[in-house]
Amino acid sequence: DTNQSMQVTRVFRITDPDVTIEPVSGASRKVLGTYRNLKKEEFTDESDKTFIAQEGQTVTLEANLYPGFLNNQEDTTTYQWTLDGENYSTDKTISFVPDGTTSVGLRVVRSIAKKDRKALRGAFGISQEESIPTTFSSSVQIVIDQDSIVQNKGITGFFASISYNTPFYLLFILKMALIMSIMLFVPSLVLGAGKTR
Repeated sequence: DTNQSMQVTRVFRITDPDVTIEPVSGASRKVLGTYRNLKKEEFTDESDKTFIAQEGQTVTLEANLYPGFLNNQEDTTTYQWTLDGENYSTDKTISFVPDGTTSVGLRVVRSIAKKDRKALRGAFGISQEESIPTTFSSSVQIVIDQDSIVQNKGITGFFASISYNTPFYLLFILKMALIMSIMLFVPSLVLGAGKTR
């Protein structure tokens, strides 16, 4: 076990900071569909921009910063949440009850602490003008699940059936009217053509 060599490599990814809005409770990502890979394993494709919520339930959302270590540097990060374009909160996590389809926006400003800016200038020659605050944002839409609307409004039995199935009833009546017209028109046409000969 001695005198053996080992090669260790580490890959660093240099990227701009980013933020995503994550559902904590009361909402879930909208399922766009499923797909299978070549090994026939099934995966679910979920939307990053549309969340589904139940009517009347409180939705809790959280800002998730990337790279992950930024989540631990709260003293240099400020948040601004908006609901339908109106300022709502400056916390990292928000809770609200959506009223219909709701647009949620998040703007994050991350500034570098003064001591870190000095260290960057001393170690790497990066001027303080180059280490200005970084702004990044994200947005999602909260959509109310249509099934929960019917359940919460208390429409049950006959009226729920009528309100939900009206388009199908009308289509059925239209089809029956067309069939009856054809059944009356075709025999009269055939009999009328036979009498003229």
